[in-house]
Amino acid sequence: MATGTATVWDPALYAAHAGFVPALGGAVLDLLGPRAGERILDLGCGDGVLTRRLVEAGAEVVGLDADAAMVAAARAKGIDARHGDA
Repeated sequence: MATGTATVWDPALYAAHAGFVPALGGAVLDLLGPRAGERILDLGCGDGVLTRRLVEAGAEVVGLDADAAMVAAARAKGIDARHGDA
C-alpha cells in the first residue's frame, strides 16, 4: 500500500545493522549457481554485497534499487547499479 512517503536507506547503517541479510542470501546464491555469461537483473540490489558475488561468478549483472544512496554504495563496489523502481 502506497502511503505517499518514501523509505530512505543509509548504506553505512544498513551494513552495520543488517549484515545478516547478505549472509542469509548467500545460501540462495549457492542454490542458483550463477555462471559466467549469464545475464542477471538484481531487483533491490541494495548496497551491492550479494550483487558483487554474482559478478565474481562471471555473470553480467545489472542491479536496480529504489534508493539513490544504496545505488551509490553499489556503484562504489563496481556494480552496474541503476536507480529505479520495479
